[in-house]
Amino acid sequence: WQRADSSTNLTSVTPVKLTDPAATSDGELGYGGVTVTPDGLILAAPASEADGSGSSLVWERADLSTSLDSVTPVKLTDPNGAAGITWVVRALPCLLMASCL
Repeated sequence: WQRADSSTNLTSVTPVKLTDPAATSDGELGYGGVTVTPDGLILAAPASEADGSGSSLVWERADLSTSLDSVTPVKLTDPNGAAGITWVVRALPCLLMASCL
């Protein structure tokens, strides 16, 4: 669901479905939870594939009037080549909120 501000009731808005444009049918998007910045402009979700590889998809919009489903996500992978989803779930809050200093 996307809403203009926190006072808008979620029952009054239409849900938006975000997908991984490069995913296979057995991939998992959002496994482990998603992270949204306080201003609502960036959303990041871990993505896992059947082969055990992991990545993160990040949607960034210019303003709240831009729907997240109209933005092409950026795919992040571990630069050290780590497989799996664990590093992604741990890294998302740090990447977006700088909360792991």
